[in-house]
Amino acid sequence: MGKKMPSKNQPQKKIKSTNGCFIITTLLVILVTVSLGATFYFLFLRPGPTVTPAPSKSTVAPTAPQPSPATASPAKTASTPAQEANTPPGAPPSLPPESLAEPEPALNAPSEPQTSIQAGPRLAIIIDDIGNTKMIAEQIITLDLPLTFSILPHTPHANHLASMAKARGHSILLHLPMEASDPKWIAGPGTLLLSMSKVEIINTIDQDLDTPYRVIGINNHMGSKFSENPVAMRTFLNAIKAKNLFFIDSLTSINSVGHTLAQDMGIKTAKRDIFLDNEQETTKILAQIGKAIALAQKHGSAIAIGHPYPATLEALRSAQTRLRQEITMVPVHELVN
Repeated sequence: MGKKMPSKNQPQKKIKSTNGCFIITTLLVILVTVSLGATFYFLFLRPGPTVTPAPSKSTVAPTAPQPSPATASPAKTASTPAQEANTPPGAPPSLPPESLAEPEPALNAPSEPQTSIQAGPRLAIIIDDIGNTKMIAEQIITLDLPLTFSILPHTPHANHLASMAKARGHSILLHLPMEASDPKWIAGPGTLLLSMSKVEIINTIDQDLDTPYRVIGINNHMGSKFSENPVAMRTFLNAIKAKNLFFIDSLTSINSVGHTLAQDMGIKTAKRDIFLDNEQETTKILAQIGKAIALAQKHGSAIAIGHPYPATLEALRSAQTRLRQEITMVPVHELVN
């Protein structure tokens, strides 16, 4: 009469099957969810390794503290033009590329020094006979004047005094000995004699110039006999012309042909106008310095010659201010032409 009811003992297979599928499905959903979450974490949320950023090129280094006026270092004394003349060109220090850029000029920076050619009357003072004595020569070298030092070859203190003069920016000449008219005056080792052959004269000059210091010109020591001889002087001048040296005629003889012959041969040259210390008294040397200044003011330039005497040292020391104020002191190479 109605539907047939299942007996209590019949197994409920469909219900169990449905429950099992539900559990499996739930586990799969959980597993997929966990997998997706892990994947998302590792791809998007996990922090990467810490990287220190490279400094920017525009980063400005902190400014070093500036010294106070009480502790600031004094400015170095500028070198004189005679330094770029005596110093053989050396290799520049190795610098990073940015250090080679030309800096912008500072406000109120001093302009480039004007050449002394435009600075009015000029006076050059040569100190001869450098090399035999030491103490007075050292003190003259340290004077605050652009003196020129002429060094006797083969003398005991030549190398030391030349190095000292060079370090202070002074011009250096070779004070080359030449034969004097009076046989009692011995010019010293390395003297050029009229009795020498052409080859001997050239060899002697080469030996006199064979020094560890560099000379830029030559003036004669004594030579009242040798300098009057055109043949001997031409041999001498040809030898120094080949070495690109100039010649200052000391005019130890009024009959010297050195200056005129050098001009004719196209060699840069000049001649002495006044000796400062034929009389070794300070007051008389000061008077000669006054005459040298007057000659330069009258003619535009002048060349004076002194020696490493105590009186000459005292006179130059006393006249430093006057020489700086009344005249333009220059190294002698600026007066050759």
